[in-house]
Amino acid sequence: MRLSTKKKIAESCSIVALLVLAGCSTTIVGSADTTAPVKINVTTTLPIGTAEELLTNILEATNGLGDAIASGDTKTAKLRLNDVLANWEVLKPQIKDSSLDIFSDIERMVGLITSAVERKRPADADKALRYLPLIVAAIDDLN
Repeated sequence: MRLSTKKKIAESCSIVALLVLAGCSTTIVGSADTTAPVKINVTTTLPIGTAEELLTNILEATNGLGDAIASGDTKTAKLRLNDVLANWEVLKPQIKDSSLDIFSDIERMVGLITSAVERKRPADADKALRYLPLIVAAIDDLN
């Protein structure tokens, strides 16, 4: 094989390699929106009340939550979860400051309610609904 033939083959291979590599390039069609999102300030009104009232609010928000989750009504389930979490945020310091030894029990129920909504587990909401009245009764007995 002559040197000129080898050179032509090498040039041909180089051209083919460049064409193959050019075919692998990324092509972007259209434009992407590069504007920053508008900041929206959301205000949340926290509930007020005694420990019994706040716990009753949590109980009321949990009532029917399992059915909402089972039927796929995620909007209602999330709204109820937000109500539970808002009441829990206000209730936490009240329970910690009191002599009541039920903080971990209520926290466990709030965890069940949260997992019920986030993981779509209606049985967790039903379980929390079963135990919350017992906690309310315990608070009444301890006061």
